[in-house]
Amino acid sequence: MKVPIQDNDTPTSGDREGPGSVKERDIPGKEIKRKSGKLEKKELPKKKKDEINKLKSIISNLTEKLEKRESELVIAEERALRAVADSENYSKRLTREYNEKSRFAALSLIESILPVLDNLEKARQAIEEGSGSLDQLGEGVRMTHQQFVDILGGQGLEKLDVVGKPFDPTLCEAVHVEQTSDNEDGTVTRELAPGYSFNGRVIRAAKVCVARNSPGEPET
Repeated sequence: MKVPIQDNDTPTSGDREGPGSVKERDIPGKEIKRKSGKLEKKELPKKKKDEINKLKSIISNLTEKLEKRESELVIAEERALRAVADSENYSKRLTREYNEKSRFAALSLIESILPVLDNLEKARQAIEEGSGSLDQLGEGVRMTHQQFVDILGGQGLEKLDVVGKPFDPTLCEAVHVEQTSDNEDGTVTRELAPGYSFNGRVIRAAKVCVARNSPGEPET
């Protein structure tokens, strides 16, 4: 049995790189650098650093302004709440004062009428006891009436003067028509119930009789 002789120029299995492969050691001047297991930290260019710092400054300013606005908003909300509370308290106080004034609006008038009430009480007692003459009672009633008129006049009440004047529907209410030639047609001849005004405003029209000169007009 013949043993094949191995040629020294024939590459061994360890030297074979496959068809067309070139060993790195065969490339002249080429050295293989192994990559380190750790990543090297690269320095950013100066322009990039400036841009980042500028952005950080902008964000910082915006954050500061936002915090300032938030603080101002909290203060504004507190002021608004206080204003609403003050307004409600003021409204309640005005309501209380209005109700109080409404309850005692007529107090001064009542106080001024009390003397009239005293005189009427004396007249009533005199009538019940039979003391005093009719003339004295009549004079007492006349004085009491005048006192009452003066008090109400001081408060702004005035009696309407309509008798002998042309009928005015804003002051009078015609409840009767009189056929007469003594007065011009439409003249107020009599006052059946007085009318009054309060501080220039008519609060009750006078009930009156009105003259009618035309014949054949029926009386109402």
